[in-house]
Formats: sequence, structure tokens, C-alpha cells
Amino acid sequence: MVSIYVMSFISVLIRVGNKLRSVDLQIPFFKCLLNYDAFIYQMLSTIQSLF
Repeated sequence: MVSIYVMSFISVLIRVGNKLRSVDLQIPFFKCLLNYDAFIYQMLSTIQSLF
């Protein structure tokens, strides 16, 4: 039950990150989002292994 909420929340974060990234990749903040994505996917696999 909890994992469903977490997964939907993370997918929203990823979608927002993708929209921001399509705006402008030259700004350092958006480059950080690329690393942020890798972090999110690592969190996803960790969460899935817990549940």
C-alpha cells in the first residue's frame, strides 16, 4: 500500500524533472537533475526490494 504512494510520487518527480530538462540543459540546476534521476532510480530499486 505504502509502496504505491511512493512509486506515484517518484514518477511525478521524474516527470517534472523531464519537463524542466527539456526547457534548458545549459543551466547547472538542470544538469543536477540528470544526477537526481540516477538517484531516484536507485531509490526505486531500494524501495522495491523492501516491499
